[in-house]
Amino acid sequence: MKISGPKSKGTPPYIILSFDGGGVRGLFQAIIIDIVQKETRIVNEACMFAGTSTGAIIAAALGMGKEPAKLRGLYANLLSRIFARSMAKKAKSLVKNCAMYDAGLLEEACKEVFPGNPSLGDCEVRTLVVASRYDDLAPEVFDSYDSSQKDIPLIKVVLASCAAPFFFVSRKIDIKGVETTYLDGGLVCNNPSFLAAQTANSKGISFKDIRLLAIGNGRYKKLITGTIWDKIRFPLDLLEIAMTGNSKLAEKFCDQRLAKDNYIRTNPILSQKIGLANHKKASRYLPSYAVEEAKLIIPRVKAWFGDT
Repeated sequence: MKISGPKSKGTPPYIILSFDGGGVRGLFQAIIIDIVQKETRIVNEACMFAGTSTGAIIAAALGMGKEPAKLRGLYANLLSRIFARSMAKKAKSLVKNCAMYDAGLLEEACKEVFPGNPSLGDCEVRTLVVASRYDDLAPEVFDSYDSSQKDIPLIKVVLASCAAPFFFVSRKIDIKGVETTYLDGGLVCNNPSFLAAQTANSKGISFKDIRLLAIGNGRYKKLITGTIWDKIRFPLDLLEIAMTGNSKLAEKFCDQRLAKDNYIRTNPILSQKIGLANHKKASRYLPSYAVEEAKLIIPRVKAWFGDT
């Protein structure tokens, strides 16, 4: 059964669900939204979904009416298929394609999540997906309500948002005869919550009427520790460094624009480092983080609907 949208879009409260980029740590998002949905009706009442990179997969799936419980199961099953690769294969692929992982496997996984090759405009609820333009690293916001973008295959949009340097190859999309190359949206807008809020506001929704749940996927007290291993990994960690920095800018915008009770941000501090492609650590540690964070979120979400 598909999720139905809100009965009256554009009237208070205007609920936005936003999902950060973060590689395999998107598993945290898939789990927590399933838990929160079971205790509230937030997904059913959402007026907009927004996502970057791994968060784009989740946002687009919800926008297409995928039930959170089914999405959670699909997501957990797909991680090991995409990221289970030996060091030798990763090194060989990096030299040959400037990417460690097989984008074809990611595309096949997306076909399972989005069967039937839907277009961006087929999303049942307004959905925003963020990618980065290759030529100038400007953010590209794909909007299911944009008439010039609605016919683009949804899978192409999601793959563009997921095209992380060194991890997957860049992606090309033809829009009205103009071909553009894209990289991972996390380079410039890893946390799309402020873009979502601003988009709603530009369409006449007052900031005071917006209710925003912005779901990250874990952060660290110290991203750079100065160890020898960190110095060796520094080129690969540049993506996460960029993601962390621009995510904090988004948080600052939302803190300033939205009332405290109307803005929920969850992005727990991780006690162990879980790399963007370490699916084994993600599967081992993230479920418990999601359970604990959900306990904090659920009462606040219920308050949006007047529930206790």
